[in-house]
Amino acid sequence: MLNSRSQNLDYACTQFLKQSPQQRLLVLKQLGLARYADFLTQMPLHEANVGCIRHFFKNPSQVKFPNLQGAELSGLILDGVNLIRGNLSGANLSGSSLVNADLIFANFIGADLRNANLQGAHSMKLLG
Repeated sequence: MLNSRSQNLDYACTQFLKQSPQQRLLVLKQLGLARYADFLTQMPLHEANVGCIRHFFKNPSQVKFPNLQGAELSGLILDGVNLIRGNLSGANLSGSSLVNADLIFANFIGADLRNANLQGAHSMKLLG
């Protein structure tokens, strides 16, 4: 039973990532997760991202700090994104733009930040 529930959630997460940014935004609004739209509407369909979406969908009322561990976010425009206390350990952010992003206490241990633009990013302490 639990395995079936997990498979259904993975299917829902995969379907979410197949939708257009506009369709994703509607879903996020319904779940009360619109504050994460700046990156959840851009994430490509990738196995690692299905796992990240699962964290958001599993219990949307208890999501406070973004868990994007191992996420595939390369080449995305994430200017001004709020990733305060976010877990981006092992995430691929190569070539992404994080201009003026809020990265206070974000965990970047093992993250790929090659050619990422962090100009003006706000951080008290970047873990990693």
